[in-house]
Amino acid sequence: MWQTARGRSGVDCTFVAVVAVFLSFLVASPSSAAAARVAHSGIGRAAPKTAPAVRQPATAAILNPEREMLIRLQNGQRTLEKETADFNVAIQRQISQLSSGIADSRRETQQMLEATGKRIDSTQRFLKIIVVLLVLLCGGLLSVARQLPRREDKSSVSKGDAIPEPDQEGVVGWRKS
Repeated sequence: MWQTARGRSGVDCTFVAVVAVFLSFLVASPSSAAAARVAHSGIGRAAPKTAPAVRQPATAAILNPEREMLIRLQNGQRTLEKETADFNVAIQRQISQLSSGIADSRRETQQMLEATGKRIDSTQRFLKIIVVLLVLLCGGLLSVARQLPRREDKSSVSKGDAIPEPDQEGVVGWRKS
């Protein structure tokens, strides 16, 4: 008989203790409720907004604060994983944009190099033509310069001692002396 009474008294004591703890949390002082609000508002600002967590029964939260902490950590980890995935997607998008920008820049640079190469080729042809014309001009001038003294020599040799004299009409003619 004593064993039954002892077993019941142990269950009753546990039940009374649980009810007492539950009531003490319900009838908490206003200062502790304000402190809890301040703590919860600080946590809400520090942690990013997520989907509301599944609420556990109030008795379980009261009886096991470690479980509540574990739930918060799991929620934070899920949020962190989601944000990490979002950051990875954003980084991949930026990398692909940079890659396409680099490819476009390479194409534009190649086109500019080809256009510059064509300009250089045409400029080289133009300069070659100018050099050829200058060589021909110099050759022509040298040729004319050589011809001038010979003509003067030929004209004086062919005339001999001829002295130009005007005739009656005023026309100058050559006469040999």
